[in-house]
Amino acid sequence: MTNRRAMRSVLCMVLVFVCSGVWAQRTATRPAGAMPGRWVRTNPGGGGWFERIAPGPGGAVIACSDLSGVYRSLDGGWSWDCAGPARGLTATHAACAAFDPADPAVVHVGTDEGIFRSTDGGRTYAQTLGDGYVESIAPAADGQTVYAAVHTAWNAAEAHVYVSTDRGETWSRADTGFPPGRRILKLLVSPTDASAVFALTGEGRFAGGPAEIHASTDGGVTWHRVSDTLAGPVADIAFDPAAPGVLYATADDPDPDLPGFVYRSDDGGASWVLLGNHGGALWLRAAAPGVVRVFDPRWQFPWDDRRGVWETADGGQSWSRAADIGSWDTGWSTVYYVLTSSVHSVAVGGAGRLWW
Repeated sequence: MTNRRAMRSVLCMVLVFVCSGVWAQRTATRPAGAMPGRWVRTNPGGGGWFERIAPGPGGAVIACSDLSGVYRSLDGGWSWDCAGPARGLTATHAACAAFDPADPAVVHVGTDEGIFRSTDGGRTYAQTLGDGYVESIAPAADGQTVYAAVHTAWNAAEAHVYVSTDRGETWSRADTGFPPGRRILKLLVSPTDASAVFALTGEGRFAGGPAEIHASTDGGVTWHRVSDTLAGPVADIAFDPAAPGVLYATADDPDPDLPGFVYRSDDGGASWVLLGNHGGALWLRAAAPGVVRVFDPRWQFPWDDRRGVWETADGGQSWSRAADIGSWDTGWSTVYYVLTSSVHSVAVGGAGRLWW
């Protein structure tokens, strides 16, 4: 009995010691302002698949996550904060974003639950369109007119084009019947005419259809295809910021091992001129008139001849590799696969920066 009582006493002392240590650690490491029983995130978070990225002026960047809303950086990507339900962005799946060109405090975010809008540079949001999967948002040059590609479901190849004429505060359907069986991946508004809109369709992450260019000259009401003469599925479209009437397009070669094509149109897509055999995303800068760059994130491997950034400064007569993968910083990862992504995830920002 004496030994049993002694053992109980020792066990009690050990239990008191352990519990005291755990309580001391719990109270000593609790972050300032944290309430008992609550968890406080100490890391920058996950994010899942980052669907799109939208660079804005002055180092502002919005990254769209499929699991945790949007991430915002105000210093060119060096640091980030996350906007979620506490800031009004109740949808966790963000598919696209766009800054108002005339008022950078206004940010539009397309989600699987419609459109959310910010008037304070992406800090807080309010919902402006209540349903639909929004794949692309394109403001006109003055920001007053904004277009959105709205799909009936996240996995549907049925699209409608919505329009706002009050900087995204209210929305209404514009089209009287966008071609069926299409997934709109990108909308583009003419820099000189807010009623001239182009839609790039193709294979998206969740659904797809023919990779084509469709054009509207009446504010998205009626549409016609303008890519019939291109040699393959369309990969990207972009206006030249140094020559706003010039439209460029890239197309994939039907043979997946070949590089693709670059085209130029001076008449809104009615006719096209072949500039070279390179594909991918277009990179055009106002600060470099006449220079056309293409970059295909799908083939960024040291052994692939399509790797790097290719450019022409003489209308396609000659092309050269302007940058190669060997000089790029891959961040924390040591594998090249971190540099690969969809063509449609590439965005061109200010100061000559490319994001993907």
